[in-house]
Parts: sequence; structure tokens; C-alpha cells
Amino acid sequence: MANQFLVKKTMADMRNLSANEIADLQTNVFDGVLLMGYYTLGDTPGPIVYHLSSTAKVDDGGSVIQVANIKLEHLFASAIDVRYFGLRSGQPHINDPETVNNIFINNAGKEIVFDYDTDFTMSMGTYWDNGTITIPSNTKVTINGIVRHSESRNANASIFLIREVQNVVIEGSGVVIGYKHKRPPIGIANAYYKSYYKNRPYSIGEYLDFNSFGFIVTQAGIGTAIPTPTTETEIGTIFKVGGDQGLQLQLIEKGLGEWGYGIYLFAAKNVVIKGITLRECWGDGSAMGGPDTNVSVLKPCENIKFIDCVFNDNRRQGCSVVTANDVFFDNCQFINTYGTLPMAGVDLEPNMINSDGSLKVGYVRNIRFRGCKFNGNYQGLLCYNPFSDMPDRLTYVNVEDCVLEGNMSFNLVCNKSGVIKLARASIKTTVEGGFGGEISVATEDFEMENSEIIFDSDSPNTNVAIINLRNLFTDKSLAKRFIIKASDISTKQLAKAFLTYQDNFPNIQLEINNTNIDVKLAGLINTGGNCTDLGSFKMQNCNVASGSGYVSNKNTTNGQEFTVSRSSFKVSSNAASASEPFFISGGLIRFFNIEYNTFENLEIEQREFQILRINNAGTGFRSIVAKNTFIGFHRTNSELIQSLGGTTSTPTHLIEDNIFISCEVPYLFSTNRTRHCFLSIVNNKNNVGTAEGILRIDGGTGTPIGGWRVYFNLNSCVSLGNFYDPSRFDDAYTFCHNNVLNYIFRPKNQLTYDQSMAVPNSTLANATELNSAILLVNDLKAKLNAKLDADRDSDQQAS
Repeated sequence: MANQFLVKKTMADMRNLSANEIADLQTNVFDGVLLMGYYTLGDTPGPIVYHLSSTAKVDDGGSVIQVANIKLEHLFASAIDVRYFGLRSGQPHINDPETVNNIFINNAGKEIVFDYDTDFTMSMGTYWDNGTITIPSNTKVTINGIVRHSESRNANASIFLIREVQNVVIEGSGVVIGYKHKRPPIGIANAYYKSYYKNRPYSIGEYLDFNSFGFIVTQAGIGTAIPTPTTETEIGTIFKVGGDQGLQLQLIEKGLGEWGYGIYLFAAKNVVIKGITLRECWGDGSAMGGPDTNVSVLKPCENIKFIDCVFNDNRRQGCSVVTANDVFFDNCQFINTYGTLPMAGVDLEPNMINSDGSLKVGYVRNIRFRGCKFNGNYQGLLCYNPFSDMPDRLTYVNVEDCVLEGNMSFNLVCNKSGVIKLARASIKTTVEGGFGGEISVATEDFEMENSEIIFDSDSPNTNVAIINLRNLFTDKSLAKRFIIKASDISTKQLAKAFLTYQDNFPNIQLEINNTNIDVKLAGLINTGGNCTDLGSFKMQNCNVASGSGYVSNKNTTNGQEFTVSRSSFKVSSNAASASEPFFISGGLIRFFNIEYNTFENLEIEQREFQILRINNAGTGFRSIVAKNTFIGFHRTNSELIQSLGGTTSTPTHLIEDNIFISCEVPYLFSTNRTRHCFLSIVNNKNNVGTAEGILRIDGGTGTPIGGWRVYFNLNSCVSLGNFYDPSRFDDAYTFCHNNVLNYIFRPKNQLTYDQSMAVPNSTLANATELNSAILLVNDLKAKLNAKLDADRDSDQQAS
């Protein structure tokens, strides 16, 4: 016979084989049926051959075909193009998802292909766990075209569902499209909702949705606010979101929902999704969950990888992770997420409450972002843990080589989470600003390394910090570690501060190391009025430029350590009246160390302020201000270093080996004689005469309290006025020894020095008191040197 196969043009033709044709197949007159197309000749990728089969598989419309009393089967070698099963491309065709599910059922372990340059529109599922296309274990899906949902009012449908299976791959260059822009208002034909944005024009009759509420525009204009209906708001209510003469919206629908996914993963394991774009979903581009109501059946998603994927223009989230472990996002883009809150590029948020009000047992752990981009979302990366004292429910999040910029409200928020680490991240300006900072951090353990934060915005919200460090735990001691190292922070616009921490952190290790900070008109660190407890603060090897108010912990009343060392501070503008003028304003810190720093060129308004204000007043508290250089301070009505004592306690302050260059100020130092303290000023030098004196002793003219001693020793100082204010002098409590004092003689001084004479030993105390003072100073110097040696050894080991 010239032709070994029975040739049929379409599937309908093959299903209508005659009795004779069936007999010829059964008697091997024909080897099989050669099918040339499905609906029309040539509409499949190519002809395929069906052979007579005894398979037990049911008719699936493609690989197994029941014809009368026989079955014809085509054994696809590996990849199966869905067009061989009757799926038609082009938006006019609405395909039945059950057809695709049958393909997976009959061809387990094979590759299912939605081929290049095709556009498959699928009818809707009814809920996330009744997904349109359900993918079984050990399956690969290739998408090189478009798979989209048909228009719908369904608030819950998924396109692909990967539920309680493992070893699944979805890859290709294709696009999965939801129905965000294809949801019609109730009872309206040929019209669709679109998301409402502020500061955009809208015309009468347009339909807008925001946060699961639907509106119609009744007065055209530009919105300057968002509508704020609740579930109790009556249909028909008018919202004036552009003022009385501006945009007005009428509420026409409530409860639009916030679900509907491109790919939903539920208790899935070992899944790779690569190269796919997830776009315009009514809810999330993708989401990951699992049963989490009972610990005995806890099944998180595990070992999930998104590689080279794009999450674009989804309505609620680009991606949500609610119950998962070991999730990796490599080189993905999360962009333009907007429609209903939270509207984050990615939301890491463990589920919290069961329907009966009990706590869920799910968690989100071991999440890595590498080389990802977050841009144009309302919120960038949201790490939201609803469990106030369980940071282990959301922990071990690593963000590496990622860019977060151009998001509306914030770039990064970490809420009551565990371990969050950023490495080589680039964080740039938000559009509106919010949550108190460009990034907002409330974590157990946060570390940022080799990263940059750049704030350069025309945003109307300038009351934001670059970093807002918060402590939202009920148990405040859970915030244990906040580290920034080898990073760059800068702003070109007014901001509240580089860093604010306005809550209590009794157990925190707060460190900023090897970081460049240029905050222009802003202050550096603002502790706010609520920070009364602090573990430790260390700033080392940093280069800092600011407009005003550098490091402030003035409201802290219970702190363990505050250290600023080996750093350079330089002012860059005349804006001190806008915020705190102090370089460092110390609260009540047990160990207060300011060492090896350079403070330069403070040009601020003529007003009273101190460069260093040490209020370290507590029993056993001590401060060391040593080996610092102060350069070019002018136009101040006050001293550079103020040290205060306690009302009942006696702290110890050592100010040693500091150099003051071109500092034209009234005084270098001051203290208060009616408060307890031991103040040692040792081996300091200045090269420009102070206007009023070297040491201002404040606190009235009466007898000093017994716990007050000032030891002024081994200094070389120049003054155009008095050494100290003589009206506050009492020789029983002030001791001077081996100083070189060069000042203009004033008759009211109680001491007489020749103007040009170096006085090697000016003793203003009896021998017993003086010897005690020398012993105390030597002891403080020994402790200081031991600490500095230990710091140097630690730095060398770290390097």
C-alpha cells in the first residue's frame, strides 16, 4: 500500500472513523492514523501519529482518544505541546482548564509546553485551592507564550496551583497574566475597574478600585488623598479626594477581595520557577503557604526557587510568603505593585489567627534575595511578623546585591522579625516617604554591610529619617543587635536624621563601623523622648558630614555603653537652629567613651550649645574624652565640652590629650559645682585664646557639695580672659598641677601669673588633697590606656 497511515485533517475527523476504517486499523491495514490538525488543517505544531492501543487511560483529548470501541494513543516522547490537546491561542478563544489538567494526569513526569508566541486564555477557577491548572509532582512546565485568565469578578482564582507536591519546574520566557485590569463593576458591561492613584487625573464615569472598594468618578479632577470607606460605609457615599472642587468618588461596591494568584504554592517542595513574568494578578503574582493550624500537620513550602522572574503590576503583592522555609529569589524584579494594601513587592508575613481565634503555628524562615530589584511598589520589601514576642516566626532573611528604589512609601520595613541581613544593597529614594524612615527596622538582629542608602527626594514628607530603628516587641529586651558596617549613607534633601531610635533597647548591641555618612541638612542620630534604656552604642571609623545635631542620646537614663571612636565629623551647612546643635549629647550611660575623633568646622547660629555634653551622672558611671581634635569652632556663646555630675551619685569624667585648633569660643570646658562628680582635665592643648577662660565652673557662689572635685593638670592652654570664673572658685575643691597657662592678667584673679611665664607647678590645694588627685588621675590614665590597647588589639584581629 502506498500509504501506511490513515490520514485525517482534524480531530473531529479522527473521532468519526468509519467501521471499515476501524477494522482496517485492527487488521493492520493501516499502521495508525496521521492527524494533520486539531480544529483545522495545520493548526497544531505538526502532524502526529496515533496507534491502536489497549491502554487503561481515559480519553484526555490529546494523547488518548476513544473512538467507538477502540482507543488510539500517541506516545509523546517528552515535551507535550498543549495545542495537540485542543488548546487554542488567541484571546477570542477561552480554553477549558480541565483539558490541561487531563494532560498532566495522563502524562506524569513529562514536560508540558505552552509554546512560543501563543496566547492561551483560560477560564476561571473558583478559589486558590481550586486552581485553574493543577500541577502534579515530578512535572516540568515550559511557558514561552502567554497564559492569561479571562475577565472575571471572581476574587479568589489562581492560574497555576502547586499543592502538596514536589519536584516541579516552571520555566521559559513566557508571561502569566491575571485579570487586574479585566474585572468589570457589578452589573456593568464593557467596562473595567482600574486602580486609583493619588496625583493623577480622572474623568467622570471612570470606574476605580482601591483597597477592595469600587468607585465611580462623579466629579472629574486630580486626587490629593485616598478614599477611606469601611465595611460599614453605605453604598452611594461620596468621597471628596481632591477638595470640594476637585475629584469626587462615589462608592458603588464593597468587598472586591484581594486574592487571585498567578502561581500559588501550597505545602510544595523542591520547586523551581525560572524566567517567567507574573503580571496583573488580582491578588499576588505568586504566594506560598501551607496548612498551619496544627503543629502536627504543619507543612510549609520548602526549597522554592524563583530565578530571573518578573513580578509586575500585581494588585496586592508581587509575592507573598506566609508559611515557608528555604525560599530563594535570584535576579528577580518586583515592580509596580499597587491596588489593595499592603501593596508590597514582596511581603514576608507568617499567618497569625485561625478562624476560632487561636494562634497559627506557621513561620517564614531562611529567605534569600540575590540580585533583585524592588521599584515602583507602594512598599518595597515588607517583613511583617504579627507575633509580638516571637521573632523566630520570621527570621533569617538575607538581601544580597539588591536595589530598592522609587517605591512610594518605604523601601524596606522589618517588623518584629528575627535575623535580617543586607549585603551590597542599594537603597534609594522613596516617592512619598513613610513609616518614619527610608528603611524602618524593628528586629531582633539586623546587619547591613557594604551597602548604600541615598535619600534625594522632592517628597513632601520630609519628616523621615534615613533609618528608623524601632523596638515594637512587647519584651523590649528581644531587640539585641543592630549593625551597619562598610556602607555609605547620604542625602541631598532635608531629612529628620540619619538614624532615629525612639524606643527602649535595654539589651541591644548598636554599632556603626567604617561607614561614610553625609546627611546634609539633617541631624545624625536622634534618640527621641522615649528612649530611656539602651544596651550599647558604638560608632567607629566613620566619616560623617551633617548640618546639625550629630550623635544624641540625651534622653537615655539607663545605658551600658556609648562609644564614639576613630571617626571624623564635619559640618556642611548652617542649619543648627532646625535641630539639635550638639555633636554628642550624652544621657546617663554607665561607660561613655569619646576617643580618637576629629570634630571640625561647626558654623552654626550664635547660640548656647556644647560640642560634647556629658550627663553621665550615676554611681560608678564614668566617661572618657581622650585624644580628640577639635578644629575651627566659632560663633558659640558656650563652652565646647560640658560635663555634669549627679545630684546624689558621683560619676568620674576624664578629659585627656585633646587638641583644640582655631577654636574661638568663650570656654573650652565647664562643670557644675553643685552636683557630685570627679572631673579630671589632663594634658589638653589649644592654640587660639578663648574669650572668657579655659574652665567655667557653674552652679552658684555658695560652698560646693562634698562630692565635687576638679583636677586640672598638665594642660597647655591659651586664654584671652580668666583661667576660670573666679566668683565660682573654691580652693578646697579645685586642684591645678603642672599646667602651662598663658593668659591676659585680670585684677580679679585670685592668682598672679606673669603673662609670658610658663608656670610648671601651680598648686591650689593642700598636699594631701593634691596627692589624692594625682593618684586618681594616674589611675584613670592607666585604665584609659588599657582600654585603648584592648581596642587596638581587637581592631587588628578584626582586620
